[in-house]
Amino acid sequence: MQVWHKLFSSSTLVFKAIHAARRKLISYSIAVKLIPIFSVVLGASYLLSACQSVPEKTVITDAPIFAEPERAELVFSGETLYDALVAEVGARQGFFDESLPKYQTLSTAFDEPHFAERAARIATFKSRWPEALSSAKRWVELAPNHVQARQLLGTLHVREGNADLAVPQFDAMVKLLNAKQEDGLLAMVAALNGEKDAAALQVISTVAKNYPATSAASYALGLAHVSHREYQAAENFLQQAIEQDPDANDARVLLVRVLGATDRKPQAEVIVKAGLKRDAKNVSLQLSYARLLLSQERFDESLEAFGKAHEMAPGRADVTYAYAMLATQESKWSLAQTLWQILRNDRKHQHEATFFLAQIEEQLDNDELAAGLYRAVGEGEHQTDALLRLSVVLLRQEKGDEALKVLAELRQKISPVPARLFNAEAQIMRQLNKANDEIEAVYLQGLEQHPTNKDLLFNYGLFISDSDDVEKMDRTFKKLLDLYPGDPDALNGWGYSLVVKGIRLQEARTYIEEAVKKSPENPAIVDSMGWVTYKLGDPEAALPWLEKAFKLAADGEIGAHIVEVLAELGRLDEAKTFYAKVVAEFPDHELVKAIGQKLWPQ
Repeated sequence: MQVWHKLFSSSTLVFKAIHAARRKLISYSIAVKLIPIFSVVLGASYLLSACQSVPEKTVITDAPIFAEPERAELVFSGETLYDALVAEVGARQGFFDESLPKYQTLSTAFDEPHFAERAARIATFKSRWPEALSSAKRWVELAPNHVQARQLLGTLHVREGNADLAVPQFDAMVKLLNAKQEDGLLAMVAALNGEKDAAALQVISTVAKNYPATSAASYALGLAHVSHREYQAAENFLQQAIEQDPDANDARVLLVRVLGATDRKPQAEVIVKAGLKRDAKNVSLQLSYARLLLSQERFDESLEAFGKAHEMAPGRADVTYAYAMLATQESKWSLAQTLWQILRNDRKHQHEATFFLAQIEEQLDNDELAAGLYRAVGEGEHQTDALLRLSVVLLRQEKGDEALKVLAELRQKISPVPARLFNAEAQIMRQLNKANDEIEAVYLQGLEQHPTNKDLLFNYGLFISDSDDVEKMDRTFKKLLDLYPGDPDALNGWGYSLVVKGIRLQEARTYIEEAVKKSPENPAIVDSMGWVTYKLGDPEAALPWLEKAFKLAADGEIGAHIVEVLAELGRLDEAKTFYAKVVAEFPDHELVKAIGQKLWPQ
């Protein structure tokens, strides 16, 4: 009873819910990836029998390769039982700093590998490297046939930069796994994949020399060199793997990636096609081919290749997902809808698929369906964007107040509130002609939380430009350009705002000319260049700029500018013909209607 009293009255550890420890699984393999071949698990239950002998029980490979040490019986005294309880329960509750020294003491006092294993894993998790190394050595000493013990000790030696000490451990690991009919070399490469030190590659190369030069070994070495970005060496090993076994499709797929990454895509295509000729139904090869085509922007061919992969593996969500994304990008709406509907039944992709289906319905002008789907997107990374799009749909349906309600509720629901949400709310309020002070309050609240957000500052500047407060407008655009020097959108926004106000036109031209240099194919900027040129009294020079802008992006405002300049040049018939085209395409655009009334009042 004294032992139990001492445990539960300890000021260091507060165990409020022992039963929670039974439910909570603690993983110590975050800092070092350990291959989950098997695990040593000695539950705390055997510790509850004080002063009682417990048979040694360590999980090892089916047929031990290395001599197991003799172990004394595990017999607890009252003090060691207390240490064991503190260590076990403390570790399960996350009190690692308290449990670690207890495990270290126990691993020295007893020949039980479990204590050394726990000490090694916890010390590694806490980045206490000297303690991790000494505990891992003890673990290997007590359990020489334990794969994870060998892996951890070898990895810790690699992190020290000591390849010579790491080699025996990984060689033992490979032997143990090979004895279980597993690919030991490939497992070693996977274990060291996150270790970028040169010692890791040295260890892999040294250990591999002890084993036959098979296709699998060549593939493992190729994979190791890829992880270290040594692409030429990787290519050589992968070519060798394919020569040793022409059906080594994993090596072929990885070689295609290497060739693609080193700008040799035609050669990669030859490799993958040769593989598909040998094995036409191999999904990995087909996917590799589809992605290679996509990387070359051969979209139609890539879509066809993804389609074949989907036919081969209709149940693979990753294949369906890639196919759906490309179909959506290429505006193959019917196909994309079918694929996203399939993915709505996949838990991982359910909400994203619903979001994309809503966007497709929007593209097809099915706003009611789109709104319903946007509302159906559940909590997660896509819900905010779904509700933002829903507000746009509602605004288009002349349900502006409902749109604002959706955004207001969203603002209350999430934290932190993203800048794009403030932007969307302010833009909708502007379109609904809400009071300027209410709109400005939304912008300022957003800028208080996101003072350097480019989109917020830019749109706030445009909003202020509609007022008479030129000083505040200048201050806002200046701040934007101080934060983002030379940004073409900021330069254009400031310049065009000055043109619209009819002030400081030469200064405006300077800003717009700088924007054109940085973004010569941006239709808004090109339009601004034409418009400032016109306002400075040169309609002849302005017209080519405006016509170029309209070719880049047919837009009502640009069209209205062209009509006005043509009229100013006295080309009234052309102006009238072009106006008819613009008004047919943008019948509700305010500037289009205004120029029509100005030139041809009714």
